[in-house]
Amino acid sequence: MPEIQEEAVSFDSHGTRCAGRIYVNSNQQSPLPCIVMANGFTGTMDWLLPEYALRFAVAGYLVLTFDYRFLGQSEGTPRQLIDITKQREDIIAAVDFIRQDGRVDRLKIALWGTSLGGGHVFYTAARIPDLAAVIAQVPAFDMVSKEARALVHFSVAFKVKFLFAALVDWVKGLLGLSPHYMKVYGERGELAVFHGEDLREKFQNLEKQKQVLEESVHTPFLSESSALPAK
Repeated sequence: MPEIQEEAVSFDSHGTRCAGRIYVNSNQQSPLPCIVMANGFTGTMDWLLPEYALRFAVAGYLVLTFDYRFLGQSEGTPRQLIDITKQREDIIAAVDFIRQDGRVDRLKIALWGTSLGGGHVFYTAARIPDLAAVIAQVPAFDMVSKEARALVHFSVAFKVKFLFAALVDWVKGLLGLSPHYMKVYGERGELAVFHGEDLREKFQNLEKQKQVLEESVHTPFLSESSALPAK
C-alpha cells in the first residue's frame, strides 16, 4: 500500500492567504502529474475532497486541495462570502502555486471541480495555459446565467424574507457592522439557499466530516454574485 503524505501549504491569491493541502505518494518519483481540486458551494477542503484526493494520490498523482478566500482555513473578510469571480481567481492562483513545486510536471496538471467548482474549472481552464485536462463532476456551469435563474421559482414569502435580509446586510454595511448571514441549508419556510427533506441527511453527513463548519453564507452571493455572467 502506498504511503500517502499530507502537507499543509498556503499560497497568495490577490493579497490574501489561501490554505491548502497536498496529498502525495512519498515513494513516487518526480516529476508527477498533478490534480488541483476545486470544491463546490461553501465547500472546504476537509469535506468531500479528501477521499478523492487520497485515491488520486494512490494512483500516482500529486493532489492540491484548498479553501477559497473567506472560507474554511483561508483568510479574508467578510467570512463565508461566496464570490464567483474571486473563487475563479483562487483556482488560477492555486495552479500558479503548484507549478512552482519541483515535484510536479508542469505540463501534466489537471483541474478537477465539483458542483459550483465544476463550473469554475470550465471558466478557468480557458485562462490557464498548458493544462493537461479538465474534470467536472455535476458542474453548475450555468447556475448564474439569466436563463438558469429563470427556471428557479421562489415563493413570495421567500422573496420578501430574502429582500429583507439583503436590506439588513446593506444597512449593516453602511454602519460598518458585521455582515448579515443566511443558512446554507434550512427547513421548509426558513431563509436558506437549499431546502428539502431529501437533502437534510446529506447536509448532516457532510457537516460531520468538516473540521471548519460553514453553515451560513453571506447574503450578497444571491443578490450580487449570482448576477455575474457565466463566461
